[in-house]
Amino acid sequence: MSDLIENIENGIATLTFNRPERLNALSTPIMQGLLDGLPRLAGDPAVKVVILTGAGRAFCAGGDVKDMAEGGGERRSAAEATTHLRSRMEVSRILHELPKPTIAMINGPAAGAGSLWRWLATCGSPVLRRGW
Repeated sequence: MSDLIENIENGIATLTFNRPERLNALSTPIMQGLLDGLPRLAGDPAVKVVILTGAGRAFCAGGDVKDMAEGGGERRSAAEATTHLRSRMEVSRILHELPKPTIAMINGPAAGAGSLWRWLATCGSPVLRRGW
């Protein structure tokens, strides 16, 4: 199953971080899915709102520190590592500039980048909380 699940229904695009066993820590497939999906959803006239949420008991634990410590299975040159880091930062810019209402449906802890994205998705909007 995909690390990022996209569902569009009745004008609502829901992007679900799908790594509940890791508290939805950000993986390369999640980041790539957001880099590809958010601009596409922004340009889709059928999509009226974008919701970010997490599967299981957490919204997002931020970066996958365990994977980073283990090297993530990827060896990169300094230039490749810089490009990779910049692409991760690009997701935050895209979220901030998304021309559609964006909702962070927080279903549990949000830490690191997950906390930043929660803020970006709700900046300027009231934060609604439904018990968890």
